[in-house]
Amino acid sequence: MTGTLQFDPTNPAAGKVSVTIPIAGMDTGVVDLDKHLKAPEFFDAAKYPTAQFTSTAVKATDAKHLQVAGTLTLHGVTKLVTLAVTINKTGTYPAMMGGLTAAGFDASTTIKRSDFGIAAYVPMVSDDIAIGISTEAAVAKK
Repeated sequence: MTGTLQFDPTNPAAGKVSVTIPIAGMDTGVVDLDKHLKAPEFFDAAKYPTAQFTSTAVKATDAKHLQVAGTLTLHGVTKLVTLAVTINKTGTYPAMMGGLTAAGFDASTTIKRSDFGIAAYVPMVSDDIAIGISTEAAVAKK
């Protein structure tokens, strides 16, 4: 997974995030399920090797929560989604841990997989996909 994050706790609305997720890296812990999900019937990892999220707007709802709107491209389809984000903590690590300035976030949203052309077995298998993201980002070393 690769991405960039720009975040200023004093001006959250100026924030930006962009992330690319390799579909081939999907790991459910069940090898046969991973193969099935990466096949053409579902994510079709050979044809659509990545998912991409790019923010378009960030809105602070309070001191610890953001709404991050953006585009999600999955399975060759781009749709608008909004992530509900919790700012876990921002700060600087102690010098013995590198002294980096970092921020931790949790984010969530729910999408309909059929909106992205992944409709196998709907409605027998849920169309709603809950997405949860936990991340920590550090200021890049110069």
